[in-house]
Amino acid sequence: MSSMLDNLSTALKYWEKDRMLKFLPILFERLPNARVYLVGGAVRDALLGIVKKKDFDIVVQGVNGKSLESTLAMIGRVDLVGKTFGVFKFLPTGIRSVEAIDIALPRRDHAYGTGGYREVDVQSDPALPIEEDLKRRDFTINAMAVEIHPQRPLSEGRLVDPFGGFIDLRDRLLRTVGDPSTRFQEDYSRLLRALRFTCQLHLTVEPTTWAALKQGMTHINDVNESATPPSDEPDRKVPYEIVTKELLKSFWWDPVLALDIFDQSGAITALMPELLAMKGCPHPQQYHSEGDVWAHTRLALQQLSSDVFQREFPDDPVTMETILGTLFHDIGKPATLTTPELHGTDRYRYHGHDKVGAQMASTICTRLKLSSMPKESEQRVSGDSIAWIVSKHLLLLNSAIEQMRSSTIEKYFFNPHVPGVTLLQVILADSLATIPDGGEPVMIHFHSMKRRIQELLKLSTDNGSWRRRGLPAPLVGGDDVMNEFHLTAGPKIGRLLRMTREQQLQGAITNRNDAIIFIRDVLTHEPKQRTTHTRHSTIPLA
Repeated sequence: MSSMLDNLSTALKYWEKDRMLKFLPILFERLPNARVYLVGGAVRDALLGIVKKKDFDIVVQGVNGKSLESTLAMIGRVDLVGKTFGVFKFLPTGIRSVEAIDIALPRRDHAYGTGGYREVDVQSDPALPIEEDLKRRDFTINAMAVEIHPQRPLSEGRLVDPFGGFIDLRDRLLRTVGDPSTRFQEDYSRLLRALRFTCQLHLTVEPTTWAALKQGMTHINDVNESATPPSDEPDRKVPYEIVTKELLKSFWWDPVLALDIFDQSGAITALMPELLAMKGCPHPQQYHSEGDVWAHTRLALQQLSSDVFQREFPDDPVTMETILGTLFHDIGKPATLTTPELHGTDRYRYHGHDKVGAQMASTICTRLKLSSMPKESEQRVSGDSIAWIVSKHLLLLNSAIEQMRSSTIEKYFFNPHVPGVTLLQVILADSLATIPDGGEPVMIHFHSMKRRIQELLKLSTDNGSWRRRGLPAPLVGGDDVMNEFHLTAGPKIGRLLRMTREQQLQGAITNRNDAIIFIRDVLTHEPKQRTTHTRHSTIPLA
C-alpha cells in the first residue's frame, strides 16, 4: 500500500514541473473560491507508477461555468467542444500539445438506461461535492481524485477515494462503481472498456461485475430501432468507431489476454464470430502438435513477445498490423478444410486458405471499421494491409527461397506500398507456433529469407531499421530504354527493366553505363521474331 502512495507522491512531484499545469496558481489567484481536483486516469496511473502520460482531467468546484470559461480564456485557449456538458478543452498559453486538458465543473449523469453511447443527460453543478461527481464514473479505479490545495505544492495533494478504488487497484480488481448491471446498461461501451482495462493493466474482473459484463455483452450490437432519418447503416447503441478503439487497444496491450478474455466474455461471438470456427478445426499432428487452429493462433500471438521474436526484430517493434495479421492469418482454414475421411485427401489440408482468409479478414476490417483510428494513433491499421498480409503469409512455404529472384524479394519486402516487414514478422510468429510432433519449430524458411534480405540490405546506403531503409534506385527507367534503343512503349520495356533491376540487385551492374551495355547485349542476342507477309498485314508465326 505504501508503495502505491509513494508512486503517487513521485508522480505529483514530477507533474509540479510540467508546463501543462503551470497555470494552476493563476487559476487559484483569479478564482479564490475554487476547489481543484485532478481526477480519473491520471490518478489511477500515478498510483501504478505511470507518470509520463499527459491526459490530465481536472474538476473545478465552487465557481460557475461563465467565470471558469472567462478565466481560462485569459490564460490559454479554450475549445468549446464539450461546453454543453460543462467540460472545457484547455491549452495553457505557450503550450503546443495534441492532448488538451479536460477541465470540468462537477457533474451528475442521468442516464436513460438504453445502453446507448453517451445517451445521458449531463447536469453540471458548481456546488456538487466531488464525491458525487466521482459517483458517476464507470469503475472504482477511475473514481479517485487528488485535491490540489492553493497554498501547498501539488505533491501534497490529498487523495479522495470514496468507492475503494485504491484497494481494488492494489488487489488488481476491476469493479464498477455501484451496481454493475445498472452501470453497464447506462452505456454498453463500458463492457468493452472493461476488457481494455483488464488487458492494459492486467486486472481480474470482480465476479459480480464479470457476470454482469457477460450478460451485457449480448447487447453490444443493439441498435436504435426508432432512429430517424432512415439510413443504410443501423444506428448502433455503441458505434463501430468506439468498438474499434476499445478492441484494438485491448489487443495492443496484450494480444493473448485479449483473445482469451474477449472469447470468455462473449465479445468474440458478438464482434468477430468468424474466429470461433478455428476452435476444433484439426491440424495434422505431425506438423502441428500444438493443437487445433485456435490453439495455434493463440500460440502465434504469444510469440510476438518472445525472446526469439525480439532477437530477430530488434529495431522493428510489433505493430497493430502485426497483431491483427497474426490473429487472422489462419482464419480461412476451417472454411477450406479437407480430410481423409470426407474428401479422400492424404491428410488434413486447407487449399487456398490464404486467399479465403484474406477475404474474411477484409470483411471483418470493413464491418468493424478497424481502419477508423486517427492517423497519429499507434493502433492505426489498414484493412487492405491486413488482407494482403493474410494472403501472402504462405509465401516462404510456396517458394524456393534460394532460387527466388532478388527483384521478387524487393517486391514483397522493400516495397513502400506494402507492409513487408510486418509480413515477415507474421511469418515468424506463425513458424514459431508450428510445432512438429516431437520436434522444434521449423525455421529454415524464415532464416533463408532473412539471409536473402540481409544480402540486399548491403546495397542500401541508408541507416536505421529495416523498416526505414530502402534499396538503391533503379539505374535506368522506361524513357531511358526507349530513347537509347529507339523502342516504343510496351511489355518489352517492362521485361527489360525487370531483367536490368535483377542484375543490379545481384551486384552484377552498378551504374547507368553498365545497365545500357547489359540491355544492348540482351537485345543483340534476343531471337528475332519471324513473320509472314500477307497483302493486308504482318502476322507473327507461332
